[in-house]
Amino acid sequence: MSKYIADNINVQDVLINSAKKWDGGYVMCGLMGHGDAFALRDPAGIRPGFYYKDEEVVVVASERAVIQTAMNVPQETISEITPGHALIIKKMEG
Repeated sequence: MSKYIADNINVQDVLINSAKKWDGGYVMCGLMGHGDAFALRDPAGIRPGFYYKDEEVVVVASERAVIQTAMNVPQETISEITPGHALIIKKMEG
């Protein structure tokens, strides 16, 4: 059953239906048992959320400078999570 759920879960639909009931400022991150992950930002953009990705890693933080310093990458490689949107990271195969 776990494999079936992992293969068929629609993370976007789960987040859309769940987030309808939430209020306030948040950046919520989650990691699922099968390896997918997400970061969801509140619709009003009250809380900041940024991410960096390359071929090996995805990093999410509340401040751009933290990612820039920790990953030693230029500012222009760091993106903002759009308010009311989610960054959905699918498990890498292999």
